[in-house]
Amino acid sequence: MVSNRPGTVTSAVRALIETRIGGNLRFWASWRDATRENRFVREVAKRLNTSILEPHELRRRIGKPHADTLFILGSGASVEDLGPENFREINSQVSVGINAWPLHHFVPDLYAFEPEPKAHTDHYRTMSLLARPDILAKEPFILFLKPRTQIEVDQFLKIPSQLRSQTYLYGRFQPFTRDLTNLSGDLVRLVDRLTASCCPVLPDSGASIVRMAALGLLMGFKRIVFVGVDLNNTEYFWERNPAHLARNRIESFSSGQTRSTHETMERVNRPFIVTEMIQALATLGKPRGVEILVASKKSELATIVGVYLFKGSAAHRTR
Repeated sequence: MVSNRPGTVTSAVRALIETRIGGNLRFWASWRDATRENRFVREVAKRLNTSILEPHELRRRIGKPHADTLFILGSGASVEDLGPENFREINSQVSVGINAWPLHHFVPDLYAFEPEPKAHTDHYRTMSLLARPDILAKEPFILFLKPRTQIEVDQFLKIPSQLRSQTYLYGRFQPFTRDLTNLSGDLVRLVDRLTASCCPVLPDSGASIVRMAALGLLMGFKRIVFVGVDLNNTEYFWERNPAHLARNRIESFSSGQTRSTHETMERVNRPFIVTEMIQALATLGKPRGVEILVASKKSELATIVGVYLFKGSAAHRTR
């Protein structure tokens, strides 16, 4: 049996698998891992007495039937370039804030969290911010990547009880291919299978924004826009504007990043860096009539996808 674990496939076997005739085998191996993750997510959800992600049901529960855009809110410093009118536009559509987003005053429709394996970190304590009165009043939905350890389970249990009925567990899996030229085509088949199934898993390469973009495709949005996803630096919105910390009565918040560029741009622990995955998803989306865009022209993503023009921008007015 061919394993998806790095290092367990010989170079000769890998070369054969990456050919056109190996496409069915790659799909089988990817879907096998997705199916295993599906079982694990369901087992954990049962133990924690919580729901699992079903993209179409989540889209129905969010409402906003006329919204065609999903805004994915990252924590990059370019968030501070947006004004109130931009957030009103975001609020008119559907939005998901990732990981440290509860530090920001804007409350999205969804929050998405990847559990933190170490209890002494600032990210581990992010769940407590969800108890803020303005967040509880809006009753956002919560997406939580399935916890694997007791520390991660403990973090999940810190989600306020008022939001527990709004919380969904989900899983992730990596495409089996390690050849960039196969990535987009393999993702097409996998996303089609996910669309037809009730599998609460999303394709991944070690980045929350990749999983949320895939979720946007599965939920049927026609436009997916990254906000605050800069990648080419590690300055965060609360570092540029400490008022975000003061509002939450926090003196400091460590992002955990130690490099000059975001860790998802490094190949150390992933077969494809985040820009390669986003480009593959953008290629997948085009024939489906789906645009993937980025809100800041300063983002690394602006080199591979178009820049979103907010309605009030000068560039938008002159189009």
